[in-house]
Parts: sequence; C-alpha cells; structure tokens
Amino acid sequence: MHNKAVTFGRYMLISYAHLNTIQTILNKWNHVTIGILNNDTKPNISNRVFLNKQMFYKLCEENWVPEKCIFSVEERIKMWKATISEYKIDKHVDVVAIERPEYASVKFNKLFPETNYDLLFPKPTTNEESVFDLIRNECFSEILQRKVFEIEPELTIHTTDIKNKIYEGVSNWDEFMPQSALQLFNHFNGNERMFNGDQKKIFT
Repeated sequence: MHNKAVTFGRYMLISYAHLNTIQTILNKWNHVTIGILNNDTKPNISNRVFLNKQMFYKLCEENWVPEKCIFSVEERIKMWKATISEYKIDKHVDVVAIERPEYASVKFNKLFPETNYDLLFPKPTTNEESVFDLIRNECFSEILQRKVFEIEPELTIHTTDIKNKIYEGVSNWDEFMPQSALQLFNHFNGNERMFNGDQKKIFT
C-alpha cells in the first residue's frame, strides 16, 4: 500500500456520500487524487475495447447519454474544489480532469503509476442495484492491469436515488449536498438541468 491514492468517476453532483468516500480514503492514505472523467476527450474506440468486456463498455457508454451528463468537466471540478476547501482537506486532495481510463489505460497508468498510487473504489454492497458498480472494480482491474483496492464508506447513495427523492418531493438538495457544492449547483441551474427543464419536476 502506498501513501497516495487515486479514484475517479463522472461526479455529476457532489453528495455527502461522495465526500464520505474521500474522507474514508484519507483515513488510510495521506493523499488522494480525484479524477473527473472528461467524455469530451474520448479517443477513437475502434480496436481499443477488451472483447471480453463488451457489456462493461456498453454500460460505460450508457453512463454518458446526454440526459445524464448535465455538467461540464469544469463545473464538476469547481464543485469538488469548493467542497474540499469547505472541509479543509485541500492539502490532502487534488482534483483533475482525466480521460476515460477504459479507453486511455496507458495514459492513466502513466499519470498514476502503480508504483506510486493505489487505485481505489467503494466496495459494491450486496444489495447494489447498479450492474455497472457490481462489475466496475473487477473490470477496471483487468483493463488497467493493476490491483483495485476496495474501501467501505459509511454513507452510500447514488445520484439517481437522490434525483428520485427530489422528484418525489420528499427531500431537498440540501439534505444530500455540502453547502459549497450546493451553492455552485444552484449557480449552474442544476435543479433545472437535472430534470431537463421539465417544470413538473422542478422544486424549490
């Protein structure tokens, strides 16, 4: 185990669960880099996919359909940086944009060599509904040809679950998001963008 860790994701909003994941990492690692996936830099995918991982690549692409990609990489980085500053962990956390590792494994391993960085993801729970999360760790271990360390945050909730609670009118965004991230979320018209401008789904 090394002193540095790296984890990555789309992070279309920053929730308390995401923050708890980073705080869990810092309990064992001195420093963590959060990779914000940038779909705009996705390379030509021909001949780059693992043939035995076609379902995984299909699920990866489903995560990037327009209705799920409401914030730019710059906006997501700003929300993360505001959050780590609010919680005074900026000396131990970096936030950077990275290309999607499933298509840029060589570049990822060059930026975060296994000799210096441990790759971390939350351990999927037994009642996990997302097929992607259930196979993510194993697939990235093979694609990136390195060990994936699993952590167990105390708090886990998916963005889709948060969105559903808001849609149902039983919760508000401030129940799920740190104040600094929420302020930027509101500044970026996140509520309207999250529901694609459907006024029936917009709550104050």
